[in-house]
Amino acid sequence: MAQDELGPLIGVPADDPVPRSSHAKRRVSLFVPLTLAVLLLAAGAFAISQAVRPRPVPAAAPPTQSYLDFGMSFGGRLMNMSPQTFDDDWRWVMTQSTGHLHETYAAWRDEFIKFERQNVTYLDGPVIVAGSATAAGLKSIDAADGKAQVLVAVKGTDTDDIGEATPQTWRLLLTVERIDGTLKTSRVEVVR
Repeated sequence: MAQDELGPLIGVPADDPVPRSSHAKRRVSLFVPLTLAVLLLAAGAFAISQAVRPRPVPAAAPPTQSYLDFGMSFGGRLMNMSPQTFDDDWRWVMTQSTGHLHETYAAWRDEFIKFERQNVTYLDGPVIVAGSATAAGLKSIDAADGKAQVLVAVKGTDTDDIGEATPQTWRLLLTVERIDGTLKTSRVEVVR
């Protein structure tokens, strides 16, 4: 076959004076700018869609955070009870507790006062415990029942009647329950 006969088969007209390599260059020179134009339009459309979409709303505190915050507050306050503020501390624990802790603490009040009076008599002054919760972690949670076990680390000092302070650390395991939308502690255990 002659070149003129092959021309239509390979896409080059027989009477085309431009060689085939020039056609390939022309196609590439059109393909690259068209591809870039399509990418530019796609990028512009994406930018516009991001600009008009609603802003994401920050998530509220996870539901477990309220249990952790309550546990830290309760643990810290529990470790700061003293004979001088016992009545206020006792009322606070009674309002913040439920179940086993509430019943035990109510029954234990008179014994606790008696013990404090004996300590003041024997030691010529009270032993003062001052502490604060330093960390809390969730051991378990049952969302259906609204109960969680919260581990609370408390760091503090015991100061005896002559003023000697002894550093102390405690780990408390609190059972925290949600009752009528309010968190309360139903059990306190010292964990070693």
